[in-house]
This record gives sequence, structure tokens and C-alpha cells, in this order.
Amino acid sequence: MVRGPQGVYAKVPGLGAANIALTRIFPLRRGEVVERDATVFVR
Repeated sequence: MVRGPQGVYAKVPGLGAANIALTRIFPLRRGEVVERDATVFVR
């Protein structure tokens, strides 16, 4: 994900200022992405 929710999803509860502050303290982790037989896997 490059940027957060947009449009109608921007107002989903839990995705407001509190969530933004929390992800600054505990950033989202990154994983390796692999595609096999048209299925995407994240490790």
C-alpha cells in the first residue's frame, strides 16, 4: 500500500487520526510477495 484509504473508505471507523498516530509508533511490517499460479502469497 502506498497511501491510506481514499474516497468512501477514508471515513471507516478505526482509520482516523488515532490509527495514523498508532502506525507512526508501530509501523506496518513488510513482507516478501510471491505469485504462484495466479495466486499472491505474502510471507
